Amino acid sequence: MQDRLVEKEILHGTNDDYEILNLIGRGGMGAVYRARRTGDNSIWAVKEMRPLPNTPADEVAENRKLFAQEVELLRRLDHPNLLRLGDGD
Repeated sequence: MQDRLVEKEILHGTNDDYEILNLIGRGGMGAVYRARRTGDNSIWAVKEMRPLPNTPADEVAENRKLFAQEVELLRRLDHPNLLRLGDGD
């Protein structure tokens, strides 16, 4: 599977821009990257949903729904042991 995001690529988020530093890991439906938020140089993880081209449409739709639920859940939670959502759409 080819990585879509490359080092030094800039992503434009809802609240800030993020520079991709490196790939952390990937799975069947996406990848997680280490990134630097350009506004304050803090380090963040960027999770990208990227299904394989031959993934059935219903499976992609279900995974997009689960991804959106994860975003909404993280927006409502605040705990030192949980990740913090910076941008998410």
